[in-house]
Amino acid sequence: PADGSPLTVRLDGAGLMDCVYAGLETAGSIRPTLLAMDAACKGGYQPLAPMLEEYLGSSQGASWGMRLAVWCNEELPFEKPSRILHPAGVPKELKGFVQAAVPLEALDAWPQGHPDAKENAPVSSAVPILITSGEFDPDTPGKWARAAMAHLPGARILVFPGMSHAPLFTHPEAARVMKAFFDHPGRAPEPGMIREVPAFLLSGLAP
Repeated sequence: PADGSPLTVRLDGAGLMDCVYAGLETAGSIRPTLLAMDAACKGGYQPLAPMLEEYLGSSQGASWGMRLAVWCNEELPFEKPSRILHPAGVPKELKGFVQAAVPLEALDAWPQGHPDAKENAPVSSAVPILITSGEFDPDTPGKWARAAMAHLPGARILVFPGMSHAPLFTHPEAARVMKAFFDHPGRAPEPGMIREVPAFLLSGLAP
């Protein structure tokens, strides 16, 4: 709570997944997430607290009206609610874990559009495209990037080891890579430091 009073939370499997998801959102929290998972497997759950705070934190400042307008009119009309609420392949321990782009409770109140079916067709283009992907991105995983390349013969993919969502916003080499691509769009940018595996992935889980 904002007043600083303590809050006790009971975590089930779905709640644990919410913590892990929040922990994978930024590259700086990946190592603490791995350590917290290791501790939880040994019966220590307190290291999960920072991730739980992040997940339950305030969404003040988020443009929810814009987000709901886009998703309810451009994407969710093509989705089946049952697939969101009951995703395939989820083990019984994670029953109840739902990761949706917008609160599903809002769908009954927010206006939804009826886009043409062609709006959901894969984009096909031979224009040179640079697709970047963070290795631990929980929002737009690398397999989505590789799937998109099937329809983009001019595309190249650059995976950022150890990074999370939107690595072009956070990696120190991002500006150089983007400039190199714009200068020579038909040539794969030199990865440089991007190809280096972060030290925390090489040194084990010891703090």
